[in-house]
Amino acid sequence: MGDEKMQIARTKIIEAAKKLFEEKGVDETSIRDIAQKAGYSHTTIYLYFKSKQELFNLIAKEPLEDLYSKFEEIYCLKKSNEDKFFLMCEQYVEFGIKQRNFYSLLTTYRGERIDKERFDNKINDLRMSALDLVSKVLLKIIPVNVESELKNNLIRGMFYFLHGVVMTYVTSLESDKELIPRVKKIVDDYIGYTFFKNDNERKTNQ
Repeated sequence: MGDEKMQIARTKIIEAAKKLFEEKGVDETSIRDIAQKAGYSHTTIYLYFKSKQELFNLIAKEPLEDLYSKFEEIYCLKKSNEDKFFLMCEQYVEFGIKQRNFYSLLTTYRGERIDKERFDNKINDLRMSALDLVSKVLLKIIPVNVESELKNNLIRGMFYFLHGVVMTYVTSLESDKELIPRVKKIVDDYIGYTFFKNDNERKTNQ
């Protein structure tokens, strides 16, 4: 098989796998399913990929690297940590909605405890490298006298919130253009009130 044909076959296999992963999930998709959808024998798949996990990691790598790159750009901006935090949260929402068909797999499939010294699955290194940048910014905002356990819980809670917001809209029929600004506004309002509104202002509304 020539180089061009090999590249075409590789691309078709990747596209077929991504489509099936989105429709059925990774665990429910077999190599034979991928081969059938791509139009090849299942033995052909193994000429290009050692396993289904390798295929998934390859598909997930590009969007996760793109998210990290955008977070890194924000992290390096000459802005306040508060502004960086807002921008990162907005960027996460945009990432999640644009990847809505694949979002749950991108962020949770074969996830591991974040306090492990070393991850078994390489994709978790990519996930954590992006989220670590958000954590660094948030830690600069949280008062230094806050105990470490509470700091860790605030960081986890923030990620749970963002993940929950995105998951609420992954099946929405609205377009990205309609949905992203509206959800960003929800996130901005929530963060602005819970993290940056002082106690006296909160009490006036109670």
